[in-house]
Amino acid sequence: MYYRFDSRLIIQKPNGNKYYFHVVSATTDRIHPFSIPVASIEVIANSGNLNYLSTLRFDDIVRLKISVRYSPNEKVMWQDLFEGRVLTIRGQYGSGTTATIVCSGHEAETAYTIISEAKIYATATEASTILHYLADQYLSRTHLSIPSTTTGISVPYSTKTDQKYMKDVFSDFEKLSGYGWAFMARPVYSSNGTLSSVPIEFKPFSPVPTQKFKVIQGTPRFLSANFTLDGQNVSTKIIEYGKTADPIAPATVGVQYKGTAIDSVTSALYGTRVLVETDTGFESNALCAAFAQFYLPKIKSPRVAGTVTLEGTPQACIGDLVTTEIPMINIGGETIHGNYPVLRVHHEVSFDSFETTLTLGETFNKGIEDYLVEFAKKNRLTLSNFIT
Repeated sequence: MYYRFDSRLIIQKPNGNKYYFHVVSATTDRIHPFSIPVASIEVIANSGNLNYLSTLRFDDIVRLKISVRYSPNEKVMWQDLFEGRVLTIRGQYGSGTTATIVCSGHEAETAYTIISEAKIYATATEASTILHYLADQYLSRTHLSIPSTTTGISVPYSTKTDQKYMKDVFSDFEKLSGYGWAFMARPVYSSNGTLSSVPIEFKPFSPVPTQKFKVIQGTPRFLSANFTLDGQNVSTKIIEYGKTADPIAPATVGVQYKGTAIDSVTSALYGTRVLVETDTGFESNALCAAFAQFYLPKIKSPRVAGTVTLEGTPQACIGDLVTTEIPMINIGGETIHGNYPVLRVHHEVSFDSFETTLTLGETFNKGIEDYLVEFAKKNRLTLSNFIT
């Protein structure tokens, strides 16, 4: 268990001046797939004749920091818990004068930056090429920081005038990656602590378990967990229909392309649970069958996912692969034992408590369209021969 934790809030003005606030409580939230990180921070607003909030304004730069020590002899080391800008300020008066500052992450710039041109990449193009072009054209207070040719994602892509914000582009490319990559701002500060630049990275989830922390029952860090075995959408057989064939001869009029896939092992366990899908972008029996074979492993078995609450863990990050061992939870005949990706990081800080709740596993429900896009990417299908 930690010996002591401390927190503080730093507000930076546009001219670089910085102000420090005592934190009463705070919550932060970061979620995958892409969404704008948020934080709610309660601070001391007034003391006697001093009004600490008099300089605070909308869009000021926010840096919430925390220090966790495990012994009285350990040095104080401040870690960033949340970074962004002021969105809303609420004043409260009661048993003291405080204010709640609602903040959005630096990624919020992508939520109001709209793409004002029709840009078409008709053939498979490196994701980095597309993303760098759009980021260079439309981002100002942030910029993209990814290698130029190593994303491993090549797709056709297009935008229409005033139809997509940059946040929509980021969401699209996380989907095109099969939700195996994530966008995240990584602010850079000068030696005096002033915000210098805000690169946004696009990084794959880690294939290697993190050594920063683990979720192990019986250790002081572990507080609670809630896991679920979700079998609501299990199917053991897929019948995939495609486009209706063009009439070449009277015998083929109205004949629809079709492919099937069945898993005999799970069918023996759960019965034959049939899912029938139609997508007119598939223009052959072979393509229908190929997608059915690709899709079936994703939905043939129940999914295990859950949340765990730990003592404050500021180093936890979206995309971490976390070693998890909870023998007291038995799901589907097996205890929780394995490595799970982090999809959500939620911190809660109060005057006497600091806890971190992580969402682990594939907890968001992918739709058929997500797998269609992933299938197209893996098979290098283009707009002209697959989807419009």
